[in-house]
Amino acid sequence: MRKNQDIMWEQSTLWKSVEKWVTKYLKKSHSEYRELQVKTMRVMEENPALRILSPCTCKCQQV
Repeated sequence: MRKNQDIMWEQSTLWKSVEKWVTKYLKKSHSEYRELQVKTMRVMEENPALRILSPCTCKCQQV
């Protein structure tokens, strides 16, 4: 019998893969998504304290 931890780990890695695929698709195919990403980066740059609070993984976090 599989352990609960193993099942949870598999689900979390699956979700991470799906999230990466969806993000890649949106960046490539949807200008509105790209525009929102740029706006988000601007807001994060103007308000550095938000970097601490945000789970955001976009380029603005890597500054």
